[in-house]
Amino acid sequence: MVGARCGRGPIFWLGSHPTVSIAGLLLLGLEIANVYPVVASIAVGLLPGEAEVAILRLMFTGSSANLAAPFALGISGDVLGIGNAFGVLVPISVAAIAIAVGMQRANAQSPAPPAEL
Repeated sequence: MVGARCGRGPIFWLGSHPTVSIAGLLLLGLEIANVYPVVASIAVGLLPGEAEVAILRLMFTGSSANLAAPFALGISGDVLGIGNAFGVLVPISVAAIAIAVGMQRANAQSPAPPAEL
């Protein structure tokens, strides 16, 4: 998935005509649309018996991001230019991956809770 996204990202960022950029954005959106169901199933699996809590956390996080992202992108677009503002997504993605890997390692090292009888 990362390889395909790397191939389509330049279509969006480097498109010389708005139609080409919109087509690249559409292709990127189609790839990203499949991520939420996978993340939701992983979250529900991590909290057995508490599916509502897992989905609530995902909804809160996603809603907060949808609320803040347009303002953050607009401000950074005014300061950096819109092309560079979209480029900020790369370091944010790398940071998110690093946090996820760190949390996974920390979770693997923590002792399991005692089993209930």
